[in-house]
Amino acid sequence: AFAEKTYRRRNFDAFTGDPKFVRDNDAQKSFAKLRTAIAGIYTWRLSQLAKESPAYQSMLKEADFAYKQAFAFCPYSPELVYRYTTMLVNHKRYDDAELVSATALSLDRDNLHLIELHRQLQAIRQQASPGQAQSLLAQYEQAYNRSPTNVKVALGLFTLYLELQQPAKATAIIDRLAATPNADALSLTAAGQAYRMLGDWPKQEAVFTRLFALNPTSPEVLYDLALVQNALRKLEPTLQSLRQSIQISDQRLATQSTAKNMRAILQSDTNFANLQSLPAFKELLNAPPAPPK
Repeated sequence: AFAEKTYRRRNFDAFTGDPKFVRDNDAQKSFAKLRTAIAGIYTWRLSQLAKESPAYQSMLKEADFAYKQAFAFCPYSPELVYRYTTMLVNHKRYDDAELVSATALSLDRDNLHLIELHRQLQAIRQQASPGQAQSLLAQYEQAYNRSPTNVKVALGLFTLYLELQQPAKATAIIDRLAATPNADALSLTAAGQAYRMLGDWPKQEAVFTRLFALNPTSPEVLYDLALVQNALRKLEPTLQSLRQSIQISDQRLATQSTAKNMRAILQSDTNFANLQSLPAFKELLNAPPAPPK
């Protein structure tokens, strides 16, 4: 409710903070990133504690509170939303996870990653019921052992492991899928989405780099790669990926007028707000379209 009221409707009634903060995307993302990192430490500590212990409940409360504060700072941050919803799913708070993703999506409706995450969370919530995950586990494990490269089975088992709070096993499933020799675009795309849910940016970068090698004419893949590189604070690779994405998009638009315009998408994408003041970023946005090949 706070995010919708403050960031979407710009209603500052009873708002006690500095209104300038609400207009400063860089400040929002910076504060949210710091608080998310702190929440991540609390979340990691949870894995070191017995669930029945008072310390576990105390650490869980602090992790949840830190994520809530980060969400108040920047409710459209993909990194925050992925990490927070993963923790919520791990603790079977499916409705809360879906609400967080829906709120983020309402503030950034064209973000393809948030769209896909929200779809996945809706599916998880619809399938979740007491004891269902555990009863399905043996079935999925048998199917996976028979066909570990089956993307649908691998993702199903990955989701079940997350629901059962077994993140190490979930990660192992995706690592194996991504490492499959001659993995196709479907497998790599699925692995990239899963790593995004896990908040593993370095592995996402490796996956999207391989995916672009399979789809060298796809500006969307390059754009996804740039998002990950920017999250990793790799400035030059980010700019290079964006520049190439726009060039390929411009060439495609010359023959397909209804295709996505990556330049237009970038102009309104708050995920790259930290780059907007850079001359190199302004230059790539304002560069004339490349001639069609």
